[in-house]
Amino acid sequence: MRSWRDDLTVVVGFYSRLPVPPIRHGINLAEAVWIVPIASLVIALPAALGLGIAASLGAPPLFTAIVAVAAGLIATGGLHEDGFADCFDGFWGGHTHPRRLEIMRDSRLGTYGVLALMMAVLAKVALVEAALAEGTGAAMCIVLAGAVAGRTVALYPWVGLPHAREDGIARTIGRPRGSVFRTALVLGILVTAALTIWQTIFGFVVAGIVSAVVAIGAARLAERKIGGHTGDVIGAAVVAGELAYLATIIIWLGA
Repeated sequence: MRSWRDDLTVVVGFYSRLPVPPIRHGINLAEAVWIVPIASLVIALPAALGLGIAASLGAPPLFTAIVAVAAGLIATGGLHEDGFADCFDGFWGGHTHPRRLEIMRDSRLGTYGVLALMMAVLAKVALVEAALAEGTGAAMCIVLAGAVAGRTVALYPWVGLPHAREDGIARTIGRPRGSVFRTALVLGILVTAALTIWQTIFGFVVAGIVSAVVAIGAARLAERKIGGHTGDVIGAAVVAGELAYLATIIIWLGA
């Protein structure tokens, strides 16, 4: 019988490079994504632990933030950042839907993608460094909450848009049902609340709203540029949603 552990294994195995037990056949990723918020905690744990260890050893805040972001990138293999860069290359490197999709599938990065990737990583390092001003424990919670929020809101393009390609991996996996998305959304709210509401109630609310708006904006842009979603679009929404969440809650805490 399928259990929540099976779904967790499937989601962690797909979203990261972390070692997981053998995945049982017959479990569809699209039906397992209700557990994305919990899987995001597992995936972001190396980043939070890296931050905590570096800070406890007395490392400077900037170096500590770099360690945390690097640990997160190692855990995911840069999966979401790759999609973020590919979207920038495709969306602004081509003039038609087919050409944009062709560029996004190319493994080589162009100027748009390289610059977008650099800015995204630099922004995340800066935000994690700023979070350390609230204390190591608070910063670890913020990093975890950002990871949960980013991956949860990024389910929206997957659920709300048609497939942009006839032969893409997104079409092979399928599309989550609305009930699966709603369960993930409620779980995401509960998890991020547990991590941040003790720091700022209003910041928790505003950060969640801003992150969701950014994911919706990414979906609308993808619909206009390529007519739907791809795996790259979902990855880009993860990065954008996470950065939006981190920026909003950190600005709120510093206000």
